[in-house]
Formats: sequence, C-alpha cells, structure tokens
Amino acid sequence: MDASQLQRRVVIHLDLDCFYAQVEAKRLGIDPSVPLAVQQWSGLIAVNYPARHRGVKRHLNVTEAKKLVPELVCVHQSRKVSLRRYRRASWRVMSALADRCEHVERASIDEAYVDVTREVDAAIDGRTNAEIDEMVRDGVNASGAVVPLTPSTSEHDMRLAIGAHICAGIRAAVLHQTGFTMSGGVAHNKMLAKLASARNKPNKQTAVSARAVTEMMESLPMRSIKGLGGKLGEKV
Repeated sequence: MDASQLQRRVVIHLDLDCFYAQVEAKRLGIDPSVPLAVQQWSGLIAVNYPARHRGVKRHLNVTEAKKLVPELVCVHQSRKVSLRRYRRASWRVMSALADRCEHVERASIDEAYVDVTREVDAAIDGRTNAEIDEMVRDGVNASGAVVPLTPSTSEHDMRLAIGAHICAGIRAAVLHQTGFTMSGGVAHNKMLAKLASARNKPNKQTAVSARAVTEMMESLPMRSIKGLGGKLGEKV
C-alpha cells in the first residue's frame, strides 16, 4: 500500500474520560462537576477532571488530596479492585460502538479503535457537493487540530474532516446510550489517532493530518508513544 492509499485510511481512537471515576459517579448519582476519586486503601487509583484541575493526581495519598480539595468525594474500594462493574460498563460502550461501526477494535477496558474508512467512502458516494461540504464543516468545527485541516485543497484532509464528523456522531451516541463521555482522535493510522485523542481532553476530539505529524511529534515527550513509556521513554 503506497503513501497515498495509506492517507485515504481514516482511523478513530476513542478514550473514555477518567472511566472508573465516571462509572462511580453514574452509579452513585453524583454530578460530573463534583470532584471525585476512586480510592484503594489510602491511595487514589482514578481521579476525575474537576479534581485534577485542582491538583489532585492518581496515587496521591487521600489525606494529601483532601488538603487540596476538602470536598473531594472518595469512593472506597475496600479490597483488591473488582473490575466487574467497570467491565459491564465497558461492554455497554463497546456494544454502542458496534451498533454504529463495522470495524471496532477494543484496545482496553476504556479504549477502542474504529476504522471508518468504509464509512467515509459511503458518506462521500452518492451525496451532493453541498452535503459533503456540510459534513466537512461539521467535522472541522467539532475538532481541534495540531495544524488546521485544509479540506478545500486536500482530499486527504477532506476525508479526515468527514471522519471527524463521524467521530462526533459516535461520541454523541455513546453519551446518549450510556451516559459516558469520550475523547477522540482522528488520523490516518492508529498510532497518530491515539496520540491525537490525548491532546484535547476531556470530552473533545482532535484531527491530525499528515502535514501535522512533524509538529505534533516534536512537542510530545517520547514516553507518550506506545512502547516508549517509563524509564526507556525518559532516556530516549
């Protein structure tokens, strides 16, 4: 497959935002704006964004976290964390994805890749230029970008913009069916899509064109790339 064919591919990476914390907030009927963390013993294993924005991080001691955010809600896991409720919630999300998309690859309990190349082809075929332009505008408006997409002059960027339109629809459907928010990345391959989904969180999405790769990679710590985490990424 040559470079032009590779750039016709459109891949979405979807990442559930602070998934364990979302599951507990939904289970307990706690408003998403309330700072919340999942606690195991005296440490925190998951922290939602309202708490993160005030300095609370995973693995922080509960006492230290409460000093930063006195009203922090800590949902306590009294023994080794049971994944049962999180797996059930994940299954509902993956089922919602499968209802809308043909090629869904579950990457973990809170992540999935969706290859929407065929969906983009189908969105273009048989539609008027005005209808295509509307999808492109919707996709661009729904997404952040490392380098702005230029769908009017680049077919590949047009395909990414339509992929972004599809991504926004998927995220809205998952929210409607399950109550969970997701962040998304749209790119020509899985690695870039995953990196893109982390740039604009929570509950947002980012599209990365081939022209943006150099700029994005220059700004990333090496440990962000799969296989280069931990001490190896720091050394590189």
